[in-house]
Amino acid sequence: MKAKDYAARYNAAADKHEEMALILADFFLEVGEMAKKRNATVPAAVMAIFRELNQKFKALCELCPDFHPDYFLRAVQAVNTDSDPKILEMIIKGDIRGVIIPPRPPRR
Repeated sequence: MKAKDYAARYNAAADKHEEMALILADFFLEVGEMAKKRNATVPAAVMAIFRELNQKFKALCELCPDFHPDYFLRAVQAVNTDSDPKILEMIIKGDIRGVIIPPRPPRR
């Protein structure tokens, strides 16, 4: 999916925070899909895919100012694959439930 498609999806959503979390999760699913297509199994190859998708995320940020340009990178850094190599394996397989969905902000 292109950045403009994600932007259209976000702009059409009623719950912006939930849609932002779903888009972030979709970016991680894209990492897994790209890793499978490229047969990327070593961390360096997967990190190259993360860098590529970070550029797409920055394009999304230009289309949707609600997204912070560092949001995707912060999520990647939060998933510390060095301390738990199984997380990287889960991302490659596309099984990210419970690994990468940011918490909802408190309601005022």
